[in-house]
Amino acid sequence: SAATLSQNISGNTFTNLSVNTTGAIIFISNNVVMPVNGLQNVNGNSIVTAFTRTATSGDINLFTSTTATDLPNVTVTNNNNNFSNININGTATISGWVNTDAGVGNASKILSGNTFNNWTAGTGTGTITAMNVNITSPNNATKNNTISNISSAGNITGITTAAGNDSILLNTIQTLVSTGTIATVINGIAVTGGTVKNVSRNTIYNLQANNITTGSVSGIAISGGLFNYIFRNKIYQIISGSAGITTGTVNGILVSGAVANQVTTIYNNIIGDLRATAASAANPVIGISITNT
Repeated sequence: SAATLSQNISGNTFTNLSVNTTGAIIFISNNVVMPVNGLQNVNGNSIVTAFTRTATSGDINLFTSTTATDLPNVTVTNNNNNFSNININGTATISGWVNTDAGVGNASKILSGNTFNNWTAGTGTGTITAMNVNITSPNNATKNNTISNISSAGNITGITTAAGNDSILLNTIQTLVSTGTIATVINGIAVTGGTVKNVSRNTIYNLQANNITTGSVSGIAISGGLFNYIFRNKIYQIISGSAGITTGTVNGILVSGAVANQVTTIYNNIIGDLRATAASAANPVIGISITNT
C-alpha cells in the first residue's frame, strides 16, 4: 500500500447486522505503512445493537493493522472503540482487535478505552481472542480497555501478545467463561513471545473453565518473551468446576514454555479466590506456577 501521511477512521457504526457467510469478516482493515511524522487515528468506532453470524464457521476480525508503522515520529491511536454484542456459533472464531505491525523505530502507539463486551458463542468451539497486540516501539500502551462477558465452548483469551515490547496496563478483564472440555485454555492475558513485556495494574477476575481435564484457566499466562515484568495486578475468582481434572490447573499466574535465558520478574500482585471446586487431582490450584524449562 502507498504511504499516507494522515489517516482518520473514526466514528463509524455497524448497525444491527446479521450475516450468513463462512468467509472471513473484517470490520476495519488498515494495512498502510505510515511515513515519518505520520498520524493514524482509529477511534470511536462501534457496533450498534448487535452483530450476528448465523453461519457455523469463519473468522471475525474487528480491526487489523499488520503492516509496519513504527517509523520515527509516527503517532497511532486506537481509542474508545466499542465492539460489543457479537453472536457466533459452530466453529466460527473471533480474532478480535489486531494491532501486530511490530516494525522498527520509535512510533507512539496507544490502544486505550476500548470496550469488548457480551460476545456469545453458545456451544460453539471456535477460539475467541479479544485483543492481539505486538508493538516494537517502547512508546506504547495497551491500557484502560474493558473485556467482559465472553462465553463459548472453546479457548478464550482476553489479550494476547507475542513479538515486540508491549506495555499492557490498567485493563479490566472479567467473566470469560468456557464450557469446553479436555484441553480447553482460558487466559486473561497471554504473553507468548517478544522481547520486553510489562504487564501491570490489570484487574482480572471471574475466569471459568468448567469442563477441563488437562486444560487450564489462568489470570496471566507467560509462555514466551525474553524479559517479562508482571507486577501490581489484581487476579481473583479463577475457577474450574470440573470434577474430571487430571493434569489441568487453575492458576493465578502461570509461567511455562522453553525460552532460553528468559527473565521473568513477578512482584506485588494480589492473587486470591482460586477454586477447583470438584477436583480430586493432587495439585489443581496454584497461585504462581513456574513450569518452564
